[in-house]
Amino acid sequence: MEVRNIQGTRIGRWLVLEETDKRTMSGGKFYRCICDCGTKRDVSRNSLVTGESLSCGCLRTDRITIHGMTNTKEFRTWQSMLNRCEKPRTPNYNNYGGRGIRVCGAWHDFSNFLKDMGRCPTHTARMSIERIDVNGDYEPSNCVWETPKVQGNNRRTNRYFVVDGKTYTASQLAGSMGFKDRHAILNRIRKGWSVEDAVNTPFCKRK
Repeated sequence: MEVRNIQGTRIGRWLVLEETDKRTMSGGKFYRCICDCGTKRDVSRNSLVTGESLSCGCLRTDRITIHGMTNTKEFRTWQSMLNRCEKPRTPNYNNYGGRGIRVCGAWHDFSNFLKDMGRCPTHTARMSIERIDVNGDYEPSNCVWETPKVQGNNRRTNRYFVVDGKTYTASQLAGSMGFKDRHAILNRIRKGWSVEDAVNTPFCKRK
């Protein structure tokens, strides 16, 4: 969906101040913008709404050189987070920036991200950044380092079941009831079983 009025909005490190009288050769608008580093520049509307321009150039410089951490997990996580939220050409943009998920202003600076999140726990190499509220933004109060299993339980596409007043995903439900395979429970529910019967009826062991 195209954003019609971008004046006063933040796009990457840009704060869009006002429309100017300048026009592109095809008649496109320019907006006066100020970057987080203090640089002011007139930027075409098209470059802003497509994510082609996210800063005066300092963002790219930071991504390449900052803290000597270019090849670390933390830096790659930060870079991927910004791309999927702010660059429409990123493959999974529709699941993030395309549905309104944003990166808070402070986290456009890698040093702030690292200070708030800390180093990824080294005891679990597969950990990655996870939003506690899957519909919320990337910001300190909504992000933790988590394992793939916990992230899987937090997906928007999960089905949720309420048993004894508690809400579970299928995997959590199977685990809490001592079943190894969530599909066994799901198959019962698909056949019309109630959730209570599906989890409380013992499975017959094959002879």
